[in-house]
Amino acid sequence: SSGGGLYFYSNPQLSSISLSALENSDYLDVQDGPALTTLTIANYKTGGLSIEKCTSLTTLNIPIWEGNQLSLETSGFTTLTVPSVIKAHVYIYNNVSLTSISIAKLNDAEISISGNTLLTSVSLPLLATAQVSIYSPKITSLSFPALNTIKDGFQISGALLTNVSLPLLTTF
Repeated sequence: SSGGGLYFYSNPQLSSISLSALENSDYLDVQDGPALTTLTIANYKTGGLSIEKCTSLTTLNIPIWEGNQLSLETSGFTTLTVPSVIKAHVYIYNNVSLTSISIAKLNDAEISISGNTLLTSVSLPLLATAQVSIYSPKITSLSFPALNTIKDGFQISGALLTNVSLPLLTTF
């Protein structure tokens, strides 16, 4: 990246953003795009990513993204799968259609997930070191099979929560 970022703000008629060759940017920020249905960034590898108030955007394809910050707020996602990121700040708020989150390789993170009223599944199988804050009224079980170190807090809240598993936790 050459410094700076790409910012798309307050575009109520914008339905598609195609950045199919984009690999690097300091930041990619898309806000207030209620008509946005397509965001093409499959080659985006490094840089922050923020999507806010894009209620018609239901899918996000970021197969090789290894950025440092992911922020999703008030968008139309039903599932979120992030296969490649290892270390990041992850903020996921008020996505009322979101039912599941899977971040397969995330190992070190600050995670805040809240206001996603239909969320029932959070999968972070390799998360070893983290600050965690998760609130979801529909989650029944949370497992952090690799989490061994909690930094700066661990907060879990859910009206239907019956089971939390932290089998390797040694430090907090």
